Amino acid sequence: MTENKKKMICLAGLTLLTAAAILGFERKQVKRYTETLSVNVTTQPASAVPKGAATSQPVVYLTFDDGPSCLTQQYLDILKKHDIPATFFLIGQQVEEMPEVVERELKEGHEVGVHTYTHESCDIYQSCEAYYEDVHKVKDLLEEKFRYQPKLWRFPWGSANCYIRSYKEEIVERLHEEKMEFADWNVSAEDSVGHPGVESILANVKKDAFRVQDPVVLMHDSGSNRATLDSLEAVITMFEEKGYRFQTLSQRKTCCHFGE
Repeated sequence: MTENKKKMICLAGLTLLTAAAILGFERKQVKRYTETLSVNVTTQPASAVPKGAATSQPVVYLTFDDGPSCLTQQYLDILKKHDIPATFFLIGQQVEEMPEVVERELKEGHEVGVHTYTHESCDIYQSCEAYYEDVHKVKDLLEEKFRYQPKLWRFPWGSANCYIRSYKEEIVERLHEEKMEFADWNVSAEDSVGHPGVESILANVKKDAFRVQDPVVLMHDSGSNRATLDSLEAVITMFEEKGYRFQTLSQRKTCCHFGE
């Protein structure tokens, strides 16, 4: 064998040994990196998850107007069964007739707000002062009878109704000074219009509920709203199956106003 061939064989051997060493080093590095990555992932504290990450559970706010009524106790039974809170906007005259129902609402962790004392448009909306007095009559009743200070009120027929155009800003400012906020909705069961049934109520809620953020659902708790009561279990289940949790309305980041 010539001297040149011996040198070529030697160089080839050294190349193979070098390549093997490099490959072995790379494998060790990959293994080490993988182990490090595994440790970092499994031991990373929950607090390290960035705020605002898409891990938060969506929230829905169930609200009921026009109570208390002869049906309210059954509404409360269903809410208790599912262990969820709701917000009830009350009529003062009916509060006086059924104080035990309001006591149960408060005892079981629900929120109550002011709706109106009479729900008679010709009485409550005749002037800014008339409306202010109507709200205060219910507010004072809740404070005196239940030692409860409501944070919210809801205009009958919502804040966009034609009755309050001339004095809406004034009444909102006056009640803001008393740390009260008005609340509208962005999902309506349409359960006080025409002759609603369970199917139509469910369809109306579903139509908008998953198109808006932080849905505020308007339903009614009057004695004539039997279909609403019959649909409540299905409404709750519909949100539960989508992964929603339930809160009272004053827990919402911002109060719900039409047009916002």
